[in-house]
Amino acid sequence: DYNAESERQEGVENFYKTNHICQTYDFVKNMREKYGKMDKTAEAVRRDYPDEDWLHLTGLIHDLGEILFHPNFGKLPQWAVVGGTYPVGCAFEDSIVHHKYFKENPDFTNPKYNTTTLVYSEGCGLENVLMSWGHDDYMYMVLVQTLDYIFAKWECTVLDSNKRLVQLVH
Repeated sequence: DYNAESERQEGVENFYKTNHICQTYDFVKNMREKYGKMDKTAEAVRRDYPDEDWLHLTGLIHDLGEILFHPNFGKLPQWAVVGGTYPVGCAFEDSIVHHKYFKENPDFTNPKYNTTTLVYSEGCGLENVLMSWGHDDYMYMVLVQTLDYIFAKWECTVLDSNKRLVQLVH
């Protein structure tokens, strides 16, 4: 039995007290119902592309970025976490869903941002274009900053196309 006398021990004990009191059957069922559906993209991909295991994982990773909603993590408003993915810093394409609302975006009338070539040069490549912020772009950044390092240790690779799919699929 661990019974060292210290503030740390008291904190650990309080954690377990709360954990053991609150981890009820109903609590666990509710949490599983509430958070157990973060695989919607992965399941859709698995159904449509049953032989593409790497794509199933990419779909699962994509939805993990929705943690940005959580009040103890990002606490971002819904508009900053989900929605369509589109380029920023250039004219908004008419084909973007509900394009009419861009008229209220300050970039819409800013001459620096409402053209195709002031911020970006023609043919610069999608990897050089900023996309709208949300859970997609967040997870893309997580992948870029961590997975290459981790997978190098395992001597395998993460395809750049997988990272881009996480960023661009909504």
